[in-house]
Amino acid sequence: MWISLTLAVVAATPVSTLSDQYLRALWQSSPTTASQIGWHQDGVDGRLDDLSKKGRARRLAFLKDFDARLKKAPKGDGQAEADRALLASAVALETLELSRIRDFSRRCDQPLDALGQTFFAMVARPHGTPAERAASVVSRLDAVPRFLASAQAALTHYVPVYEEAALDDGKGLIAYLQGPLSEAFVDTKAEGDVRAAVALAVDAVEDYLRFVKLELPRKPVGDYRAGVESYRLRFGPYLQTALTPDEVLVAAEKRVTELHAEMTRLAKIVSPPPTVAGGTPSDRQIIKAALAKIAAEHAQPDQLLAAARESVRTLRAFIVDHKLLTLGEHDNLKVTDTPAFLRSVLGVAAFDGAPPLEPKLGAFYYITPMPPEWAAEKVEKKLREYNRYMFELLTIHEAMPGHYVQFERANQVVPESRRVLRWVLGSNAYIEGWAVYAQDLVVDAGYLDHSPKLKLSEAKLELRAVMNAILDIRLHTKDLSDEEALRLLTEEAYQERPEAEQKLRRAKLSVTQLCSYFVGGEAWRALRKQAEGESGFDARVFHDQALGAGAVPLTHLKSVLAK
Repeated sequence: MWISLTLAVVAATPVSTLSDQYLRALWQSSPTTASQIGWHQDGVDGRLDDLSKKGRARRLAFLKDFDARLKKAPKGDGQAEADRALLASAVALETLELSRIRDFSRRCDQPLDALGQTFFAMVARPHGTPAERAASVVSRLDAVPRFLASAQAALTHYVPVYEEAALDDGKGLIAYLQGPLSEAFVDTKAEGDVRAAVALAVDAVEDYLRFVKLELPRKPVGDYRAGVESYRLRFGPYLQTALTPDEVLVAAEKRVTELHAEMTRLAKIVSPPPTVAGGTPSDRQIIKAALAKIAAEHAQPDQLLAAARESVRTLRAFIVDHKLLTLGEHDNLKVTDTPAFLRSVLGVAAFDGAPPLEPKLGAFYYITPMPPEWAAEKVEKKLREYNRYMFELLTIHEAMPGHYVQFERANQVVPESRRVLRWVLGSNAYIEGWAVYAQDLVVDAGYLDHSPKLKLSEAKLELRAVMNAILDIRLHTKDLSDEEALRLLTEEAYQERPEAEQKLRRAKLSVTQLCSYFVGGEAWRALRKQAEGESGFDARVFHDQALGAGAVPLTHLKSVLAK
């Protein structure tokens, strides 16, 4: 049983016992999560998650009972209380979803995303013998019709943006099943069984997509907007913050003003102010002229992966030379194209960490290729947005020393049960906040010879993080229109139109996640400032210790590190 992992390392405590119980129950309702973290027992690798009405009812009953027991558990040390906070937030969010928000009744795209990620992991991070892997793949493929039937039965409302995402992701899922998944078993004894199972699964996916396209639009029209009350209820547990959405909005709008002033100052260094009719150029014109100069320096579409790999190598050497933090000898990072079934959400790049129980397996830094149907002008605008300097910052954020380094350190947390808990339920504000803070860390240390172009680009990227929060809050609680959102992103955040359009789509497909960059980044900066005020402060030690804790709520990080 799972609890043996805890008992083998440290004595059980009330919270660690509850943590083990929570995880064991999670593996029952979501065996794909168990596989994802590297727990391959009790036949989980051959099963898909339970999306049935009865399954949701069982899960909700468990969550209510667990919540009551968690609240009664006696207070523990800093580590235990951090774990309690993660458990409490997860229970609150899932209970809210099952009882009030009910995304399963509207999100026709999510089951397809789940299938794509499940089968991708089975190929990208293989476990067991070839025969065992084939048996698990076939078993899960055989379960696809039932899985999608349960998802379809739960859909009661039609939301156009979710239909669009489902059709895109479904196309990518079918391509993956018929391509890389099937190809992984070519010339093996299981080739015929896998291809037959793929054919049945693809039929089920196509049936589901026909339902989404032809029948779902006949149901009552729903809204992608969360609404004020549901957003408020989700905001605190998701970000593990006492701040309200309106308080974050006020702080973000104030930071926009500060960043505009800083960008004007840096823009004057990067490029002489432009000549304009009628006299002195405005700050906006000065910034746009400098950003246009920077944007001209960009790679071509077929050079993006090579550019990312080179950035990773250069950044690794810079971090070591400047003693920013301790890097391990282990290097399992793979830079690759974003899987097709994830591209509707991941318009630019993303990171996918190695499993906590199998940390030697691959970690992936995804780069999303330009859609082949895009016109040349649209491709050029996207490349200008992700020019040389923005691409360097993107690699800092996603890989070095951002998400990749953070997850590698999190995969060293002991005991294993705590490591798994903090990986599965890890604080998104901690995770995204660290990546934002990492941008500051590298740029302030003088990366690219203290380049003012990099500094201006970093200010623009921070502005994007701030605008993420503004967009998310206004879109889901204040009826921000599409055109108002695009104007905000292009005029106030200086984003190219294709980037703004993809960000708006992402905001419609997520709730509160976009706030984690600003809320988390500000919290990391505050923790750093507080640590600097203590005697004997050493930045590398601070970073090593903070990352060594795993993704705990930032409000608990100091107590976790206290000796």
